This record gives sequence, structure tokens and C-alpha cells, in this order.
Amino acid sequence: MPWQVRHPRVREAVNTLRAACARHGVPFCAMATTEERRREWRADGVTAFVLGQDRDLFSRALRAHRETAAG
Repeated sequence: MPWQVRHPRVREAVNTLRAACARHGVPFCAMATTEERRREWRADGVTAFVLGQDRDLFSRALRAHRETAAG
């Protein structure tokens, strides 16, 4: 299920991995591209995050710049 990060099976697999890391004292770094998802992960005890891929960060910055420039 490539790129289907919201698919229930993918979420279940990631949560299983997160729980295994916690049981074994292994740091877990979550991919969280929205503030809502970061809050969810933080509530679950996650403290390290990948904030998005370069193209996602660039895309958001460009949209914000266009909105500001458009007034």
C-alpha cells in the first residue's frame, strides 16, 4: 500500500512498530505532516518527528508565500 499512510492496515503496522519500540526502549521517530497528527503522536509519548519530505515542506512554503503575496 505505497503512500497510503492513512490506510487502516498501514496505521496498524506503524502502531505495532511504535509499541515494539516502546517495549524494547528503542527510540521511535514518527512521520507527522500535520499539527493534528503530531498532537496524536505526542499524546502517545513520541518525542521525535520527521516533519515531512523536502517536497512537502517546499510546497507548503510556496503556498504560504503565494497567499501572502496575493494579499
